[in-house]
Order: sequence, then structure tokens, then C-alpha cells
Amino acid sequence: MTIDTAERDAQQLTDLTSQVREIASRIAAETGTVTTVTPASPATLGDDNDGVCIRFAVNGVDLILLVDERSSEGHDNVSIASALRARITEMTTQREPFIDHFSGVRNRVESSIERAMAGMRLISFEMEPLPFWAVFDWRRVQFDATIETLSPMLQSEKLVIGRSTPRAFAGDIASMARSQRRRQRMKARLDANDAVFEIDALADAAIAAHGRVSKEIIAQLRSGWRQIDLVNENLSGDRNTVSVVLWEGRILLSARLGKTAPTALIHGSELRVDSALDAEAVARALGNPAHRLLGDDTIVGDAKITSGKSRYEGYTEFKMRVPRRFIREEELRAA
Repeated sequence: MTIDTAERDAQQLTDLTSQVREIASRIAAETGTVTTVTPASPATLGDDNDGVCIRFAVNGVDLILLVDERSSEGHDNVSIASALRARITEMTTQREPFIDHFSGVRNRVESSIERAMAGMRLISFEMEPLPFWAVFDWRRVQFDATIETLSPMLQSEKLVIGRSTPRAFAGDIASMARSQRRRQRMKARLDANDAVFEIDALADAAIAAHGRVSKEIIAQLRSGWRQIDLVNENLSGDRNTVSVVLWEGRILLSARLGKTAPTALIHGSELRVDSALDAEAVARALGNPAHRLLGDDTIVGDAKITSGKSRYEGYTEFKMRVPRRFIREEELRAA
């Protein structure tokens, strides 16, 4: 008989959960604590590992411990129970300094989120699960901050950051803030115009030029796709990819132009030609249609060059003026 791997893994996790829940319940009764046992997240466990988190409420403070398959190998119920008791004793002994440290880090995380002014919100803050065999030391505890953010699809999502110091949390929050502010602005812009997305004229034209229906493409993107290929050829010397991409509420063109001279890349309003043009050639391109640089390739339509810069790496970057339009629900519902 063949046993499905997923079924076997699920059964192993069920067995481990039952085993740990029985041990934790017995210890909770002995120590006067309250306990819950839940499956650990893949982010906590890493690859090819299963495990559970045990949460002991110790005098109003949560002690969160991890028992996973890898680290519990060679440990019987007696040794696991002994380790759990030791962690509870350590937490009880260090309760006061841990509470002060926990509150201080959380307050500074909340302050960092407020200063970022990026629409983020702290949903929860707790200690990161500590391996059951590791000694509890309040000075070395890692924390998990669960923060509500906007995803690249402009949907609300929960992001967990694990760090030990306020400075480390502040650095991560600051690095997230720029994209979050941009996404908040874009969402507000769409909401204010009763729009679902915004689409670039180049993407619009490419969809039509390749015999596709905008409404169908947009429906696919809306269902969770981030990129849809219109052309995907790997022929030497040919235009090998033409795609539309949804990113932060905007549908844009992404293409590799292999027929043009010079060859080029397009991503939204950015054009990169595979040639380091001199300053005079760059200046001549400004204000002119981009297709003049590309042997009249019509994929760029009437988009005009607004700026350009030659790079030492052997290519030249240009910005194009690409009109956009809003996509509203009534367009997607239309026959």
C-alpha cells in the first residue's frame, strides 16, 4: 500500500500535537498555569519540519515554547516535560525584568510605526517561540511583531517581523515605510476615482495588438496573477517576451525587444536600450517618440522620451511619458 506523503506528514503532526498537548496539560495543572497548543507556522519551523507552539500563561505573562520534530528526536515524554517545567521556573524567576523589557520594546515598535506615517498598524506583539530545550533569558528573547500592511496587490496583509531590539525593528519598519506610503497613495487614488486598477496605454495597446481581451486579462490579474505573458518566445534574434504585469494597482507593459536595433527592455514607463549612447544621441532623443530609437517598433506606440542617461555598463536608460486610464467595475462587467 502506498502512503501519501502529505497524509503521513499530517498524521505525524497530529501525533506530535496530541503528545505535547497531553504533557502541557499535565504541567499546567501542576503549576497553576493556563496552556494552549497550536501548530507552529512554516516561517518558525523552516523547511521539512513540523512542530507545535505551547503557550503557558505564567502569572499573566505568555511563555511561548516550540517543540518540533527535529529537536525533539531522542527526547521522551519525561525529558520534554522536565524541559517545559524548567522554562516555566525560569520565566517565573525573571518575570518582572521580562515584563519591563517586553513593554519597552513594544512601545518603541509602536512609536516607529507611528513615525513612519505609512498606514501600518501593529496587530500583535509577543515573544518568538523559544525552543523547549533552550534556557529562557529575558535579555536574549526574540520578539515577533505582526504588522498590518498593504501587499503589492494593494490588499491588506499581515507581515511578521522577528527581532530582539527596538533599533532592529525600527530599521525594518523604516525600510518598509517608503513602499507602504506609495501603496497607500495609490489605493487612495483608486478609491477616490472609484477604480479597480490603473492601466498604462502601452499595456492596453499590447493586449489589443496580440488579440487578447482586456477584460479577460484584467480578470486574471485580479484573481491573483501578477504577470500574464502575451508572447513568450525563445527564438534567437526575435522579440522573446511581451507581458502585462500588475504591481501596486497599476497594470504595465514588461517586454524584451529582440528584433529592434538596438535591442531593448521595457518596464512600464522605463525603457532600456542595449547600447551606451553618447550625450548627443541622448539629447536628440528627448521629446521624440521612443519608437525612433527602436527601428519603428510599434509596441511603444507614440510614447515620448522625457529623460535619458547612458550607463557605463553598456546600456542607456530612458523615461517615457505613458498615459494611463482608470479601470472601473462597470468596464469589467460590460459584455
